[in-house]
Amino acid sequence: MMHGRRASTWTSTTGPRWTIRLLERDPITTAEIAVWRAALGIEDTYTEPSGPTRILASEACQRGVLTDRINTSVDKNSP
Repeated sequence: MMHGRRASTWTSTTGPRWTIRLLERDPITTAEIAVWRAALGIEDTYTEPSGPTRILASEACQRGVLTDRINTSVDKNSP
């Protein structure tokens, strides 16, 4: 993980791979997902932005919310 790195300083060339579709389109959601991933110990090499499928209901619910936000951000900003 990128300990000590702040999502607000990431660019399309310096951010983790999972940020590629989202970083410039929705930096606020990107930052919130970075916190989510850090809290759950999701490695930056895992490319699905919201991380792997969660077993706990509360985590699965929050992952679904984040996934919906990602999809909305990417869809509304598609060319």
